[in-house]
Amino acid sequence: MALNDILTSMDGARDALVTAINAKGGSLADNATLYQCADAVGSLSGGTSAEYYKCASVDTSAKTWSGYKAVFDSSTGTWSFESDVTAGLAYTNVTPIVGGIYSADALVIVSLLYTGTPTLTSPTGMTSESSDEWEISAKSNYNAYYPWKAFDGLSSPFTNCWSSQTAKDQWLQWHNKKQKVLVQRLKLSVTDAPAQGPAEFILQGSDDGTLWHDIHSESGLSWTTNGEAKEFAFSNNKSYYYHRLNEMWADSNVVSILELETYDL
Repeated sequence: MALNDILTSMDGARDALVTAINAKGGSLADNATLYQCADAVGSLSGGTSAEYYKCASVDTSAKTWSGYKAVFDSSTGTWSFESDVTAGLAYTNVTPIVGGIYSADALVIVSLLYTGTPTLTSPTGMTSESSDEWEISAKSNYNAYYPWKAFDGLSSPFTNCWSSQTAKDQWLQWHNKKQKVLVQRLKLSVTDAPAQGPAEFILQGSDDGTLWHDIHSESGLSWTTNGEAKEFAFSNNKSYYYHRLNEMWADSNVVSILELETYDL
């Protein structure tokens, strides 16, 4: 290809890039350089210069909301949130939900901002099957060993656990009612009957509680110590409203889980 043809091709690519950037809210001149195009990309919504807020409150009558502004640290590549609340943010078509992360106009919903430390993405402190944010369920439970007891945040006594009615093909589910959550690490602990811990399971996620997608699986697990805990880390970049441990079985008469926790790192 002749040099003139190469330059013409590059000019055409640059023109298309300028058009795309300006369509996303940029303000580049027609003769902008490729370096100027690269700088402009960072200022578009979704770049690190965009402003995001964790919702603190919503006024539906005035269609305004307040939130903690997210701050990006370019030296570490991590985000944090200001301690002071920014008030007077306005929204139109999307109503923010307290705890969710949004752009200033709430038209961009952010599932995760990397903070450099693991964030708990499962229920804790549960006292029943349902709270404002979470809903817990299971295929079965034995007597008063309810599913929510695996998410009560209590590691003692050992009776604060979930136990199924049988040891075969059991599932335990947790559902976030407000936002999708990311699971990249799972922590399980067992009771003073460690053989009741799950020897096998499939971690799954779903957007509607009907269509499920496999995230991670384990088999051949052995639990030998009272209160023993195991952690499982895996690659996953998909957030869901629903998660469950499915197809669980144990080398005992029931499946029991003392505590279940998930994290985004």
